[in-house]
Amino acid sequence: MEWKKIADGLLAGEKKAQVRSLKVPDSSGTWRRYRVSTVWELGAEKFSIVPAEARLVKDEGNSIGLRISGKDSGLVKIGKNLGVQQQILTSFNAVSKKVAERLTKGMGLEFY
Repeated sequence: MEWKKIADGLLAGEKKAQVRSLKVPDSSGTWRRYRVSTVWELGAEKFSIVPAEARLVKDEGNSIGLRISGKDSGLVKIGKNLGVQQQILTSFNAVSKKVAERLTKGMGLEFY
């Protein structure tokens, strides 16, 4: 797999996968699933039908995670009340198994 530099000490993979939901821990530590979509306005109240995109991200210590961003340079809306972000860096357990398998196919990674 080829990695492209996206920031200081951060490399992104070339494969993309669509993400429609994301698990995020709330204030009590319970994981809750929230709807995720691409929006183009910072204060967007409604979801769009365009899903967000996930890519693999690797740091200097070779730790691998996921970067959730909007499609075509859009923003990411998470849940009804959680707000709009440019991107989200998260772990593999925040997305579905299908998304994780699509991104890691052919890499020989093992999850514990």
